[in-house]
Amino acid sequence: MYMSCGYLNLPETPFSDQSVPLLVCCCGNYRLSGDDRANVQRPTGRPDYQLLYVAKGKAEFVIGGTVHQLTAGHMVLFRPGQPQHYRYHGGDHTQTYWVHFTGSQVEETLAASGFSPDDCIFFAGSDPALCRTFDSMIYELQTRRANYQALSELCLRQLFLLSRRTAPLPAAVTPALHEQMEAARRFFAQEYNTPINIRDYAAGQNVSISWFLRCFKQVTGQTPMQYILSIRMTNAITLMRDTDWNLTQIAAAVGYDNPLYFSRLFHKHNGMSPSAYRKLLAEQPRD
Repeated sequence: MYMSCGYLNLPETPFSDQSVPLLVCCCGNYRLSGDDRANVQRPTGRPDYQLLYVAKGKAEFVIGGTVHQLTAGHMVLFRPGQPQHYRYHGGDHTQTYWVHFTGSQVEETLAASGFSPDDCIFFAGSDPALCRTFDSMIYELQTRRANYQALSELCLRQLFLLSRRTAPLPAAVTPALHEQMEAARRFFAQEYNTPINIRDYAAGQNVSISWFLRCFKQVTGQTPMQYILSIRMTNAITLMRDTDWNLTQIAAAVGYDNPLYFSRLFHKHNGMSPSAYRKLLAEQPRD
């Protein structure tokens, strides 16, 4: 088993603190393999809140007497005093993150981030940003550098917002399908300025092009080419605003060898030509 944890106080003792709005008590990461097992049973819960995230593999939670087999991308929120019973097995290659927190304004903060009083199990998606945010909290608690408590609190608030950013999945979209399409979206976002052949990508994933196109739009609301075009145009606008590059340079930077073709796409997407857009930018007052 691999584990990395950070604590506000050592030895770690569960506590509730209502003297501050929001406080991170501890945060950690577990990775299990082989015959590793973890079985947590807290019949009376804890005095603080706990948010768990299944980053990889799967985990079993017993909530209200019902067994839930949760796969990667799911989160569980335990409130103070709520019984906790969950277990992991190394054979499932499970990786989980967890954070305990307390404070006088926890419920208000959760509500402002999109949580309802009844939220316990929900799907947050397999977003690397979630893992990075957990890792940042662990780092702050472990290193205890200047302002670590305030930075941990900011990370926790960010985690709340990120975890509720994923819209509820349509009935036909499973968590596994969602992650598959999210992986495709991340690939397109990273490679947007290179020649991307959607058919070749689908073949590389061992799926048909028609199935991939249908599922990508179902999950993201856009076709792959609409998504790639949106990223290219957004970055082209940034280059027009922040550089003095000519049209040929900007077109090449966002993935087009032909500046005339790029200009036509830009006009169709933004309602004006690149030159007209640059003129508009030049006429705007600058601070």
